[in-house]
Amino acid sequence: MNLPTIGFGTSPYRPDGSRIDLEEPVRLALDAGYRLFDLAEMYGNERAIGRALRSSAAPHRSEIKLVGKVWRTNFRPEHVRRACEASLQRLGVDTFDLYLLHAPEAWRYLAPLEDPEEIGWPEFERRAAPRDETGAIAIDDVPLAETWAAMHELVSDGLAAHIGIGAESRM
Repeated sequence: MNLPTIGFGTSPYRPDGSRIDLEEPVRLALDAGYRLFDLAEMYGNERAIGRALRSSAAPHRSEIKLVGKVWRTNFRPEHVRRACEASLQRLGVDTFDLYLLHAPEAWRYLAPLEDPEEIGWPEFERRAAPRDETGAIAIDDVPLAETWAAMHELVSDGLAAHIGIGAESRM
């Protein structure tokens, strides 16, 4: 797989806890020549980024490399495909060039991570960080091999050209 050397990260989260809208920064990045974009279901901004990627000034999709990530609450095989398809739909594209597990450890599933524009940020974040009775992140015991097999199906079905596992991330 051949990726551009420099990519544009699209996490809306800032160190002070605030979030920013990435639609205009992505448009500016495209104008500046960026062609690799790091996206994630957890970032909750796929619709806004999709609008920027489909703008009249954006290059053709074939010139852009999109890296997507399935969030840790969707690692059960029955959720992987739905999460990928929902991300692609929100972005308005047919396939990811690279689709990653956001991190190697699964968290308990609560509900689909739908667009915060539809369900609101508090509900989105509640679904993204399931807690147990002590308040700790609720881990899921889904075997990574099962999740990985579901990821391979995404490649077989043309939803992702390549797959991988992202680095550990803390929330």
